[in-house]
Amino acid sequence: MTFQTDLEARVRYEAAVIAGKARETLERELQRAAPVGTPNPYQDHEPGQLRDSIAVNVRFDGTVFTFTAQAPVPYASFTNTGAAPHPIVAVNVRVLRFDWPRGGLHPAYFRHTAHPGSEGSGWFTKTLARWPDILQASQ
Repeated sequence: MTFQTDLEARVRYEAAVIAGKARETLERELQRAAPVGTPNPYQDHEPGQLRDSIAVNVRFDGTVFTFTAQAPVPYASFTNTGAAPHPIVAVNVRVLRFDWPRGGLHPAYFRHTAHPGSEGSGWFTKTLARWPDILQASQ
């Protein structure tokens, strides 16, 4: 082994160590920032499912490290960017049931309703914007 190949191997190893630390830190920061709701009997998911689904992967092709952060639950994008107002229509059922606050949380039934939309918190976007600092701290 020549001095140059030995040096290249050591540099690649150190870069891989830094990449591993950065991956772990980014994943932990995304999980910490992810919103966790409260239990609701009408939701089809458990609180913390978004946080638990977050994964950051790193790939090295010989010259470039590629980091991929994902939160594969179907509602992840809505928690980050929000949702525009939209209709909700009963399709596979005859009516929709809501615990209506105006009636003291008594059940109310509708064939359709208008969702007012929701504001996203930007948790994913804000955390990824800190990526340069996370990478720098991993060195």
